[in-house]
Amino acid sequence: MSPYIYQTLHVHRGEIKHLDRHTSLLDEGSRVLFGRLFDTNLVPLVQALRLRHHTEFVRVQVDHQGRIELLPAGRSLYEGYALRAMRPSACVFEYDIPYPEYPTSARWAAHELTTLIAQRNDAHVAIRCSSDGIIHTADDAPLYAVKGNRIYTSNLNGLLHVEQFYGMEFTEQPIGREQLSLFDELFYIDHRGVTAIGSCEGNVYADIVAERVAKTIG
Repeated sequence: MSPYIYQTLHVHRGEIKHLDRHTSLLDEGSRVLFGRLFDTNLVPLVQALRLRHHTEFVRVQVDHQGRIELLPAGRSLYEGYALRAMRPSACVFEYDIPYPEYPTSARWAAHELTTLIAQRNDAHVAIRCSSDGIIHTADDAPLYAVKGNRIYTSNLNGLLHVEQFYGMEFTEQPIGREQLSLFDELFYIDHRGVTAIGSCEGNVYADIVAERVAKTIG
């Protein structure tokens, strides 16, 4: 199925988390990129696939003709959006993709390729930096950087953000590649939970604020 837009859903105790937000992103992406509305009720489709494959993560792909494909995307090892035990190492890749604010098949292909290259170079995940030197994602998820008790992100109001977290102080400003070494923590959030990066290109990071964030996610 290509080209397509996608979302990966988290089903927790039978509830599809943030379903309205995921559906809204699929609809907006489909209208902007393909000129099609997306108004499908995903609940029966997701629940049927989840029960058939015993999965808690479901990937939804919608192509340019409006066809929908649902794929099992794994099981959760945690209760809800917890702080994941893994503390991956990361490396930075500088590249641009078309319509980067939308989760497209092009973005996913670039993610898979850079992840493979990162792993061949003894890192676990790839951090995407655009050609203007601004950091955007880690492991295809929004990247957050922490200094003291404040959290910085390049895309606080961007389309990438689905999971909600509260009671934290944020600053939305471009994060430059050369600034990564100045931060105390780097973490990202997706359907699997909160992942704190352990190291990136020689810099070592903590996970104190990332753990606090994990406790606030709705």
